[in-house]
Amino acid sequence: MARIQRKRRVQIVQQFMDWLASEQALSGFSLAGRPLPSIAV
Repeated sequence: MARIQRKRRVQIVQQFMDWLASEQALSGFSLAGRPLPSIAV
């Protein structure tokens, strides 16, 4: 049971890391092109 829960937690962490990477990529692209108002502030 604990092993399944641990595996599930790893999947959640991986999904979060993927989301974080995509967010950073979007932020980097925005900064490289036209900075968004929220980022400019």
